[in-house]
Amino acid sequence: MSLVLTSLEIIIPIGLVIVILITILWVLYYQNREVYKKLAQEKNKMNSYKKGVKDVEDNPSENPKDDFKKLNKIARAFFKEFYNLDSNLTYLELADRFKKLKRENYIIFCKTMSEWSYSGKAITSLELRQLADLLYKMVEEY
Repeated sequence: MSLVLTSLEIIIPIGLVIVILITILWVLYYQNREVYKKLAQEKNKMNSYKKGVKDVEDNPSENPKDDFKKLNKIARAFFKEFYNLDSNLTYLELADRFKKLKRENYIIFCKTMSEWSYSGKAITSLELRQLADLLYKMVEEY
């Protein structure tokens, strides 16, 4: 009888430890699964921005002004979603905000977009590709 009691005295604590470990592992797995889903969603968003910019850069339309509008739309959506910036801000206001964040590429991009938006001069395909490339790098580094 004492052999059975000794076995139970060993088995019960080991069983409790195993149950506690399984519970802890299950909780950690569940929490990591939620984090993984959020990371995957962010990655998909970033890939959609990259794809949009690459499409403007690699498949230019006959009218660079249309491509400029597409690039503007992508940039504004990116700034709004990832930096929580109002889409009604001018590019010069955005440049001031990015100056505070010490984001040099963003400042250059915003000032260039402002110049081409309000100067009235026509944008060339080469200039548009350079601007798209800069936006692509910004999205990639975020």
